[in-house]
Amino acid sequence: MNHKDLIIKWKYFLFIVFFLLVSTAGCITPVAKPVKYNVNLIKDSKMLNLNTEVISKTETKVVIEYQLRNNSDSSIYLFDILFAGWTNQGIPIADDQEVYRLIINGEIVLSRKVLPVPDDIDLEIRQYPLMIRVNPGQTHISSFEVKLPCRIYDPYDYKPEKVAEIKELPWSLELGYVEATPQLEQRLKPQQTTEGRQGWMIQSFNESNQKLIRVSGTGTLPCLQPIFSN
Repeated sequence: MNHKDLIIKWKYFLFIVFFLLVSTAGCITPVAKPVKYNVNLIKDSKMLNLNTEVISKTETKVVIEYQLRNNSDSSIYLFDILFAGWTNQGIPIADDQEVYRLIINGEIVLSRKVLPVPDDIDLEIRQYPLMIRVNPGQTHISSFEVKLPCRIYDPYDYKPEKVAEIKELPWSLELGYVEATPQLEQRLKPQQTTEGRQGWMIQSFNESNQKLIRVSGTGTLPCLQPIFSN
């Protein structure tokens, strides 16, 4: 075999390999990007009692109310007010998304908590939800609105390249909190949002130190599940 014949055979071989790669690329099924958590999840707690109620539901939105009662002997701080930025005067701007929305184990988890930051993201300033103090015997009542069909919302995550069909998924509510201690309260600063809501701000916090309480909701919600290409 001379040198010219060898070059022709190599070109033919490379063409076959390229053809196989192109023809099979469309058969690869995109998968949802995984979400990692390393926090303490409490689904049933005698110290805290969390209840949810769907106040109203239409084709375009759902309004959900929740009540958290502190049955313990200690106060807690609830990560309850999401905000999206700051005004020129240094006042937090409330996040109109109101809750984070993540698909975990086949259900849509609506949450207010401290989210983990992916390792490949470098933040100059990390924002934490404002905290609400809930004293022993006190019941904290709040509500939020979710547009339907609901979309995944994680401010640290990448935007989906495409979305799958609308699926009805069970849902749950998850809240992050931390027990009140003198050391914690020394780090807190009272802060008011642009909407006039009063909360407490913390400058730094490790999400693994928060506790989570989750409760299942009633019925299902139509959701657009994001799909990521490999």
